[in-house]
Amino acid sequence: MKKLVVFDLDGTLLDTIGDLAAACDYVLEKHHLPTHTRDEYHSYVGNGVKKLIERSIPMDKRTDDFVEKLRREFIEYYHSHIDIHTTPYDGIDDLLGKLYAMGLKIAVLSNKYHDGTVKLIGSFFPHIPFVEVRGQMENIPIKPSPDALFSIMEHCGVKREETLYVGDTAVDIHTGHNASVDVGAVTWGFRKTEALAVERPTYMVNNPLEILDYL
Repeated sequence: MKKLVVFDLDGTLLDTIGDLAAACDYVLEKHHLPTHTRDEYHSYVGNGVKKLIERSIPMDKRTDDFVEKLRREFIEYYHSHIDIHTTPYDGIDDLLGKLYAMGLKIAVLSNKYHDGTVKLIGSFFPHIPFVEVRGQMENIPIKPSPDALFSIMEHCGVKREETLYVGDTAVDIHTGHNASVDVGAVTWGFRKTEALAVERPTYMVNNPLEILDYL
């Protein structure tokens, strides 16, 4: 029996691609750089804002100073426009309510910057008592490092076999593998089902309530 379910955020709990794309396009247009389609942004996200910026700009622009400048500008704009197009995926609110009613601990672990992660969870799920909500934090390696996941598990006092990690990208699957916990790969997020399957998650999840079957 699982005691803790840890969720990724973007592409798992929330469809955030519209606001991420709009913020990135804003920064790119500001610097007279080419913008991208939503499908292109699906392949750019998942490894934090810095990687999103690097993937969005031409190779000859990818200097440390310029990427950092755009990263700061992105966060400033995005944080003020973070929930304009963002919505929870169908069935997520029902799932979270059922997990809480069952007595399971629920947490969030994202590669999104921490303040943005906290703001989105507070905006869309204020009624859900997450035991921990964690985004990218200074001096803590981002996923697929298992360090932050281990920290959440320790905080909750649960073992690896009592933990399920749920996400929508190869980064999430590798995070679960690196932590030696079961991984549910959701098919409604930012990656295609075929790309997830080759990473060998413990489970492929086609709708949120299926997660209840793996507890």
